[in-house]
Amino acid sequence: RMLEDTRVLLVSGSALSCNGGFCDRCTEHGIPVLRMPTELFETAMTRCTGFQSSRLLQAWANAAVKALQSHPQVVVAIDQPLCRQTGLPQILGRYLGELVAQVIHSWPLDHLFVEGGGTAAALVQQLGWTRLRVREELLPGVVCMQVDGIPAPLLTIKPGSYAWPDKMWPL
Repeated sequence: RMLEDTRVLLVSGSALSCNGGFCDRCTEHGIPVLRMPTELFETAMTRCTGFQSSRLLQAWANAAVKALQSHPQVVVAIDQPLCRQTGLPQILGRYLGELVAQVIHSWPLDHLFVEGGGTAAALVQQLGWTRLRVREELLPGVVCMQVDGIPAPLLTIKPGSYAWPDKMWPL
């Protein structure tokens, strides 16, 4: 279980997370869940990136930072209908990477939890993290890592296809 005073951002790039009730459980326990604005999702669907998407991403990042200022744990999630449009996962991953980069540069985090391998890869690339070392394998396929030369945030990733283990999240 996470410590109450640990500053945590959980990033859900998986369509299964919110559909599986995780986001609702977080909300019920007072953990803010900031879902991707529908308008931002629509810009990804139409590939109309640029100023509009940058403005929407900045607003989403500002909301996440504001939530982190009063809550030690915050969730950001795509939580949009599953769509198999070619190239959409890459755009959404880039958006999540930009969001996390903005949050990290505005608010100190102790731990970054990332759901979904593609999401984790996009975040690591966006943040320019090139060398990670494994600190601990919490469960098969769930790994906590540290970026070489950077004490925080720690990075824990898991596949999006199954739930977060209870010992890692306060629910």
